[in-house]
Amino acid sequence: STAVIALLWILFCRGAFDYGLKRNAILHFIQYYSALPETVDKEAVLRELTAAVKKRDPEIRASESLIAPGLTLGSELSVASRKAAGMNVVLIVMESTSAQYVDRETTPNLFRLADTGIQFSQYFTTTTMTNHALYSVLYSDYLLDFRQSPRELYKRPLPQPSIATALSKAGYHTALFQSGDLNFMDTRYLADSFDVQMGASEITGNKWAWSWGAYEEQTIASLSRWLAEHKTHKFFALYSTIFPHHPYFSPNGMTPFGTETMANKYRNSLQYAD
Repeated sequence: STAVIALLWILFCRGAFDYGLKRNAILHFIQYYSALPETVDKEAVLRELTAAVKKRDPEIRASESLIAPGLTLGSELSVASRKAAGMNVVLIVMESTSAQYVDRETTPNLFRLADTGIQFSQYFTTTTMTNHALYSVLYSDYLLDFRQSPRELYKRPLPQPSIATALSKAGYHTALFQSGDLNFMDTRYLADSFDVQMGASEITGNKWAWSWGAYEEQTIASLSRWLAEHKTHKFFALYSTIFPHHPYFSPNGMTPFGTETMANKYRNSLQYAD
């Protein structure tokens, strides 16, 4: 009967996986289903967004330094001009990291780095999804949510240069090391301008450590070898973590914040990434 078939189907789907979490496929569909968005005029949206951002440019660019209270850096950052000329650059992008959990207890190493540099207290992210935010980090641009990947949106190599392209022209060797899958959400496409691209598959030899890719110590080891090989040459390396992505656990077994709540599990995983 129809009822029996429906019951069997529910039982069959009870173990469906969605981004690392086990859930019932039918209930998940009911909970998250949304109708297709209305067709939009992409060129008009881009024009409106560009005009709106230009009006806010001075406001967005101005930042107050925490290391020198009262000092406001202008839009050209003239105070810091050429202070790091010729230095090597290592850019760290933290996956699933919310500012409200970044503190000296949870991320002590991040604060050690911050204490020896310039901190910016006025900042924002263009989107809360790490892979989409990476587009803005690399290209100083907004990736509009048209329910499309960058590759589908442009259908060709990205028209604007990335930070890797600019530094390559300045004589830097460039490399991206990501603990996650480079094929997820077009990351490999976004990172096409890097000389070297190392994701979970390349780092682990296609033997992933867990459902989302490599453990951070594996990525760090791979990155460290590359840095040692290029220590006599100017380099730019981007290190992108996959922890503390859900389901929030610590491969090293350390749980300093306990495991009673999801928030505590998240902080354990964040501290592991740190």
